[in-house]
Amino acid sequence: MLPQGATPRQIEMEGGMQKRTIWIILVIVLVAAAIFGFSRWNASRKASSAAPQTSTVQRGDLQAIVGTSGTVRAAQSMDLTFGIAGTVVEILVAEGDKVTAGQPLARLDTTTLEAQVASAELSLRLAEKNLADLKSPPTKTEIAQAEAALASAKAAYEAAKAKPVEWQIAQAEAALEKARKTLQEAQAAYDAVSWRPNIAMLPQAAQLQQATEAYQTALDNYRIAMASVSDAPIKSAYAQMLQAQDAYDKLMAGPTEEELLSAEAQVTQAKLALDTARKNLDSATLKAPFDGTITAINIITGQTVAANTVAMSIADLDHLQIQANLPEVDAVQVKVGQRAQITLDAISTQTISGQVTKIALIGTVTQGVVNYPVTINLDPTDLPVKPGMTASINIIVDERKNVLMVPNRAIRSLGRNQGYYVEVMVEGQIIQLPVTIGLSNGTMTEVTGTGLREGDTVVVSTTTTTSGRIPGVGGIVGGPMGPF
Repeated sequence: MLPQGATPRQIEMEGGMQKRTIWIILVIVLVAAAIFGFSRWNASRKASSAAPQTSTVQRGDLQAIVGTSGTVRAAQSMDLTFGIAGTVVEILVAEGDKVTAGQPLARLDTTTLEAQVASAELSLRLAEKNLADLKSPPTKTEIAQAEAALASAKAAYEAAKAKPVEWQIAQAEAALEKARKTLQEAQAAYDAVSWRPNIAMLPQAAQLQQATEAYQTALDNYRIAMASVSDAPIKSAYAQMLQAQDAYDKLMAGPTEEELLSAEAQVTQAKLALDTARKNLDSATLKAPFDGTITAINIITGQTVAANTVAMSIADLDHLQIQANLPEVDAVQVKVGQRAQITLDAISTQTISGQVTKIALIGTVTQGVVNYPVTINLDPTDLPVKPGMTASINIIVDERKNVLMVPNRAIRSLGRNQGYYVEVMVEGQIIQLPVTIGLSNGTMTEVTGTGLREGDTVVVSTTTTTSGRIPGVGGIVGGPMGPF
């Protein structure tokens, strides 16, 4: 504090001293804080170095898995139809019944179907007999019968011609025959001299002209004579004689290729018709296509059903499976035959085993993401597993039995492609041991190395922490993983 009456110079000097004092105090405080902080940091570093975080080398089984989810379904399920229309006359099962393949489940009325089978069988027998008859050579009896029929037809024709009108026709025939011979003789005489240049002046030309006119007149008279009498009996007898002659000729010549082909086609057609009739009759009984459980019945006795009416539904509930989708990065690691552990949302406290049985060869694209459907068959279980339940699946894509393993954070790299090592605590000292790494499940990694044993203590954390991800480790990260 300045004395009373101090000069302005004294006042200014006193103010400057107070400011310097404040700055000195501030510097002292900052230096003290820095020294204290450094001491605390150094003490913490020493404490950390003195007591690193450790873990123990374990021996056991190590698994790498791919995780996914899916829905339980029956290995086989089917909606059943009769395949033909009809009236239901009998239902042989109830919902929930277990059935075996081929077991009858329901029946339609078969009255009409049985008649169709009988008719088709008869048609086939007739077609087969016709074909056999064609292929067989004629018997002596058949030949004798054909000859007798022909002889009888010829006799009938001759008898028809010998009726009272025969003399009229015979007279006209005789005149026509005489005119024909005269014409032939005149033609021959004309032809003999036709080479002469004056043939038209020779008598042979006039004779040929007269003979031609005479033949035409005789022909006209014959036609008039035939038209003036009733020749229906003669024509009928003549036609029957031709038929008898044709039948005899065919019998002796055997069947033609066309007749054989036609008969064989009729047999084939008859067989097809019989097969269809029998199948329709068999379809009237609804049968189980495989061993399973009846899950629905949609018909009642007396109901008329169409061919495509769903009568019942069946599912194989003893063999369940899960269909899930895998992204392409996981699908390449999954193979048929790999085991899986399944947990159902409805039975979350229990685990069910299964096996991969199918992986789709072609993926499906949904909103630009490629997924591959995979099928997992469930092992038999006493748990109440039902189709439609949601499941979480861990597919075991790789596994090592009875191997040494350490936490991933215990493994350190010697440098790019230089290998790995672990720090082992031996009597309070840290020793570096080179190791070869194997399978990893994202948490633990298989290791082998000289001097490394089960129960050894390894350092997993120091002042310089390492990432849990190990470059080059042959592990698979597809879900929560750890030693099983």
